[in-house]
Amino acid sequence: MDTYNNNGTHTVPLKIKIMCSILIWFPIVFPFITIHYFPHATIIYNIIISIYIIISHLLTYGTCFTIFMKQQKIIYEFFRSKNWSEKKNNYIENRRIGINNSNEEILHMVIIPIYKENPNIVENTLKSLIKQNVPMIIGFGLEERETNSNVKYDDIIKKYENHFIKIIKTIHPINLKNEIPGKASNCNYNARQLIKFYEENHMNLKFLYNHVMVTVCDCDSIWVNDYFLYLNYLCKQNNMKNFNYIAYVPNITNFQHFSLNHILSNWVSVLRSIGTHGHFYFLGYVRAFVSEYHIPLELLKRIDFWDSDLVQEDIHMCNKLAILDEKRFVVKHTFLPCDNQIPTDVNSFVGSFQILWNQTSRWNLFIYEFYYLFYELLLNIFSIERYENFRTNTSKILVQLINN
Repeated sequence: MDTYNNNGTHTVPLKIKIMCSILIWFPIVFPFITIHYFPHATIIYNIIISIYIIISHLLTYGTCFTIFMKQQKIIYEFFRSKNWSEKKNNYIENRRIGINNSNEEILHMVIIPIYKENPNIVENTLKSLIKQNVPMIIGFGLEERETNSNVKYDDIIKKYENHFIKIIKTIHPINLKNEIPGKASNCNYNARQLIKFYEENHMNLKFLYNHVMVTVCDCDSIWVNDYFLYLNYLCKQNNMKNFNYIAYVPNITNFQHFSLNHILSNWVSVLRSIGTHGHFYFLGYVRAFVSEYHIPLELLKRIDFWDSDLVQEDIHMCNKLAILDEKRFVVKHTFLPCDNQIPTDVNSFVGSFQILWNQTSRWNLFIYEFYYLFYELLLNIFSIERYENFRTNTSKILVQLINN
């Protein structure tokens, strides 16, 4: 099997990572030191943290409400409009007879990293991708460290492969040099195989599609019907000349199939959303990247894909984009939902609860916030203005609402 990134080249120097890892613990240890020597300072510290939490919640849910209203407007007004139906039908018919403009046609590569997952969950994701009405290449990023991964998902691939240009399965090897097993290294390995197919296949895909959008999603992601077709529409609205300078993110939810799930799973989903704020970041900022995001292929190549020694690939992807010397790069919201499936099997409830608890702890115990703050500071100490393109606060969302 091919191996990649064996030289361990990275955008972020190792010394910066080490500094971040050290600095991350300072705010956590600080209160325990001051409580003995400076008890009054500890009280002030706790008051500041309490104010921070209150402001964070108010601005976060304000942002959440703004996005939710935009989402409902698109779904219930735009998607049901006669204008949208005509655009959709014309696009599908033109593609069928081969007269779509190749300069505006977009090929979607969807990477689905999979590790020890129920095939039924993966199948639900594929079912949602079938309803997108756009040309797609699907990448199944499997892991060699999962027993029988090379055959476990074959039935699903055979069942749905005719609905896409191609479903490509890769088996990410274990114990590669300079790698930490995880989503980043898996995506890195799979993406390079998809690109190789795109550039070298006999169907002349590179000639047919001048623009390629790479989407990374979890194996339990359920996309709303025609989400990707609407993404094409947004790309055209934002001018195809800017295609390679704009990344997009969806609105992550857990409620699309709320009534169909087991009551225990539903309440865990509610608690998770309240506890972690989903994909919403502190002080009213929205995380530039979540588990699901869309990035142009040319832009992905410019940042040399994912760093395979990092586990949190989504946040680091944002940082890699931010330090590029190019002010045109921005992140925009599609304002459409992508639903993460939640367990319907009560037997898996305990395991799911442990996963959700770990995620909640990561977001709410300030560990990740402090890590991110120091990381941002060290990466962008001389280019804060450029980094601002990759953080979206409530005011920016309102501007996007007006422009759209």
